[in-house]
Amino acid sequence: MSRRQNTILLIIFVLTFFVISLSATLAFFVGQQISFESNKENVSSATMETLVFNAGEPIDFYANIGNFAPNMPSLVGITETSATLIAGSLHNLASYKYNVDLELSVNDFVYTKGSEPELLLVAYDPEGNLIQNVPNLEYKQVGEYSGFDITGKEGHYPIFHDYVIETDSTVTQTWRFEVIFINYPTNQDLNKGKTLNGYIRIGLEGDKA
Repeated sequence: MSRRQNTILLIIFVLTFFVISLSATLAFFVGQQISFESNKENVSSATMETLVFNAGEPIDFYANIGNFAPNMPSLVGITETSATLIAGSLHNLASYKYNVDLELSVNDFVYTKGSEPELLLVAYDPEGNLIQNVPNLEYKQVGEYSGFDITGKEGHYPIFHDYVIETDSTVTQTWRFEVIFINYPTNQDLNKGKTLNGYIRIGLEGDKA
């Protein structure tokens, strides 16, 4: 019997913008939605699989003398992105692979304390595992904080490729990201007015922003 499938893919890219200085710092994530539908001819028309990629809440923090003075904690912004798969009315096993990537387009941050990072990126997979290996990014420990040193980094960095999502009902996989602006007890004036522009992208192979 002829079978037909409609797969709806909603791709939301997480765009991350930073304008950081010691006296006035603004950092936030905003979402941009891109959506499309694709049809396959080999599954029943009674089945509609739905795969949705969802941007997280915006990160927004402001550094000033009240929260970024000497001996105060570093600033931490947190967001989550997710993939949700609904198998459809026939409850056949639906399975996909998707990618999670970091894109940094502008980043003029510099080191103010030797080679110690000014900015760290922390990433957790949907199982809650801390990701500690990303090509061309160094994982570092700074006091109580640890993560990928993204000080001055630009370009494309694959967080995880071909991550499997599958279900015969409904499943949501959530990725957690933290951006940490390290507060050192030394002068960080060199990073006044510096900018980091980039985004976390979650989607299928070939998806473009």
